[in-house]
Amino acid sequence: TARYKGCVQALEVWNEMNLDREWQTPRAKIVGSEYVTFLKAVVPAIRAKDPSMMVVMGALSPVGATVEGKYTDDFVYMDQFVAAGGPALVDCVGVHLNGFNLPPDKAWDSGYNDTTAKFRGPFDNPNHSWSFISTIKGYRERTNKPMCVTEFGWASMDGLGLTGDPPGFGFALDNTEQEQANWIVQGFGILRDLG
Repeated sequence: TARYKGCVQALEVWNEMNLDREWQTPRAKIVGSEYVTFLKAVVPAIRAKDPSMMVVMGALSPVGATVEGKYTDDFVYMDQFVAAGGPALVDCVGVHLNGFNLPPDKAWDSGYNDTTAKFRGPFDNPNHSWSFISTIKGYRERTNKPMCVTEFGWASMDGLGLTGDPPGFGFALDNTEQEQANWIVQGFGILRDLG
């Protein structure tokens, strides 16, 4: 922080700590309280170097489920983070708002179903993590902190001439470039309206 003092206004502390590939500990469980323990050591050092630095909670991966030792549901992790006092340590909460193949204004439990979608996750296995609006509102309700969006958008394979299902990005095949453009603009509008 000393090297970039006055040049960098915010520092995100870690990224996707609710995934085992990002946060490795000797324990089998991935829990928000361990991240809070880490923040308690790191944040004072950041503030000592640059008291004006905005400290951003590392954004969670919106996984929507817990598999012990692999990943923890982002809402569950956020609840653990809050219970351990995490919000008091950060200025804002990092958020990954990946729209998958669901429009930004559709809550996970709204009953919306795109019958043409090849990637069926949000429709056949509804969960808060598929939904842009459900994720942002769920984090805000839990933390009552400002949100800092560190990943945002809707992937599209439209017009790229690629065939097949890209590993981990099958939903991108369902999104046209026009949907991508419309949903990004709509998503920014939703963020603005939510403050």
